[in-house]
Amino acid sequence: MMNNEAEFRLTKAVISLIRLQPFYGVLAMRLDRVADANLRFKTLATDGEKLYYDPGWVMAQSPDVLESGVAHEVVHCALQHMYRRGARNPTKWNQAIDYATNWMLHESGFTIPGGDISFSGTFRLN
Repeated sequence: MMNNEAEFRLTKAVISLIRLQPFYGVLAMRLDRVADANLRFKTLATDGEKLYYDPGWVMAQSPDVLESGVAHEVVHCALQHMYRRGARNPTKWNQAIDYATNWMLHESGFTIPGGDISFSGTFRLN
């Protein structure tokens, strides 16, 4: 039951993005959403094709944070972060791309959890 409620909340976040931030919303529509309570990081993640989410985390977030989280994963996809890492250190790469992604979202008016764009790990590149 919680998976259905979490899916509904994510759908509402995508619809809100379409209305308020169409660039991010339209791109978010292209990602298949997959519930996964066993994610390494209990938030959101992407592989470039799917948006993985922990249903418990989704249910605990405000609509603003969900919209930011979906947009965050969309930016990773749009900028093809998952394909560009190469031989770089995965931890440092994720921190760097999260910083750049959060800065873009902050500049677009999104809510960044904790208000710190340098905070890496709220949402993850799978």
